[in-house]
Amino acid sequence: MSDGNERRLKGAISLKNKDMEAWLRLEKPDDGGQYTYAEVQELLDKMGVVFGVNSSRISAMIQKGIYGREVLVASGRPAEEGADGYYEYIFDMETNKKPAIRDDGSVDYASVNVITCVNAGDIIAMYHPAVKGKAGSTVKAKIVPAKPTKELKPLYPVHVTYNAENMIYRADMDGRVELTKTQIKITDVQEYTDDIDNVHGDVVFKGDVIIHGNVAPGVKIIATKSVTIDKAIEMSDIEAGEDVLIRGGILGNGKCRIRAKGSLKADFIEYAEIDVDGDIEANYILDSRVNAKGTITATGKTGTILGGNVYGMMGINTMIAGNDVGVKTIIAAGIRDSVYQAKYAIERQIKAGEEILKSMEAKEEELERSIRLGTASEVEEKQKAGLVKTKIERKAGLSGLKAQLQEMQEMFERCKDSKIYVEDSAYAGTVVQLDDQQMTIDEEPKRRVEFKKDSEGRLIMRGVTNYA
Repeated sequence: MSDGNERRLKGAISLKNKDMEAWLRLEKPDDGGQYTYAEVQELLDKMGVVFGVNSSRISAMIQKGIYGREVLVASGRPAEEGADGYYEYIFDMETNKKPAIRDDGSVDYASVNVITCVNAGDIIAMYHPAVKGKAGSTVKAKIVPAKPTKELKPLYPVHVTYNAENMIYRADMDGRVELTKTQIKITDVQEYTDDIDNVHGDVVFKGDVIIHGNVAPGVKIIATKSVTIDKAIEMSDIEAGEDVLIRGGILGNGKCRIRAKGSLKADFIEYAEIDVDGDIEANYILDSRVNAKGTITATGKTGTILGGNVYGMMGINTMIAGNDVGVKTIIAAGIRDSVYQAKYAIERQIKAGEEILKSMEAKEEELERSIRLGTASEVEEKQKAGLVKTKIERKAGLSGLKAQLQEMQEMFERCKDSKIYVEDSAYAGTVVQLDDQQMTIDEEPKRRVEFKKDSEGRLIMRGVTNYA
């Protein structure tokens, strides 16, 4: 105080950002003198500001006479957030990679991989433990807790060794990595380095099959999981529980049949019969009968569907359909009559099964009544026991049929907007089918067109400039 009389500091402390900041505003003293640090400290103490005080900034305000504006004089310390535990996977998690494009615009399926294989002893995963955060503080010295971090449960290893000290998972054998939320597993892969021919015989395996050569005519391949063939397949049969990849293409000669519960990718498809539950991709499809519950794509700048009957329930995308000499080519999408008939057949089976089950339950009640009254014969008691068993089996069968029906109904819903898109040319002789309707191209080639249903459900063809 300049005159020795008691003077009241004219100023205020503002707390902001949830008490993480304290701002000081001083007004010029009435006596024209200068405040002391002790006076400001008294104001800070009154407001409870005790943490993160910037004393040099306060001194500068006093010495330079900074009045009439707020200055940040104390800062809290934010909590330092930690990190949850996580798994680092050493193997390639991306299996269905986008294929490379060749110089001629076709797709190179040699660059595609449908499964990830590892060798015995390989590190396949590593766990990184959670890192705890550090608590912070407000300017009033109130603790600001860090967000709690979470640890993940250990993965259950199958044909995998887990080292608890370094938290590393290693493969116990060569094979395919399978990963779920709770388990990491190596499954068997049957791998062949050479061609497969009749001398070798059929390939039947519970797992994945990889063939690094060709598959000769007459060989049958059956796998519960995926099938990968590095070269070509000729006049042979394949049954797969998952995806099929044929990098060298399919030379069917009318005697090749492929069934897959997953998708099919091939360099080309010629004179073959194909049925898959997923999608089909190939550079061209020639004179083949092809069915897919997903989408069919003739890939690349020269992608072509020529001849045969090609049906992609969810839609078809191709550069070219047919050719300039008018070869009949059927391309179809949507729900065919055969699919509707299959749905109706399941509905009939469910109805008949429920009626039988109802009569069985009535008979069971009748037998149960006789047993309670003590009038049932030994034969009737045995009959009731057999009836209970049969009823359980019937219920299980009905549950399976209802699940199939539900799946079909969901599939119908997904197919309601199915389309066929021809990016370059649809030639005369091309027959386009969508659900139960049909259109034939019988004039000049149609360029860059889409076949779909209009708002009234009629099959229409329209030009497209930008297709997505």
